[in-house]
Amino acid sequence: MAASTDKVVSTCVDSYGSAIGMPQLCGDWMANQIFWLIVTLVIIFLILSRTSFIILSGVLAPAETPTISQFSSHSSFISSAHVTW
Repeated sequence: MAASTDKVVSTCVDSYGSAIGMPQLCGDWMANQIFWLIVTLVIIFLILSRTSFIILSGVLAPAETPTISQFSSHSSFISSAHVTW
């Protein structure tokens, strides 16, 4: 007699080696998926920080907002202009 092959090997894989349901949502594989997600995001961040972020910082540096001290030079002009109604 042949052995029955309808047994489940784990909660995510049947005896034929195929996934039961959606493997992305299997609780047994969730830790592995989170690990590789973090590894992938760190690699993407390192690549971007070495290339694109440097280029963007060079573009955005001249476009910084003015400080209060830059406005103080104009304050004497504003206070000297006396407007009467």
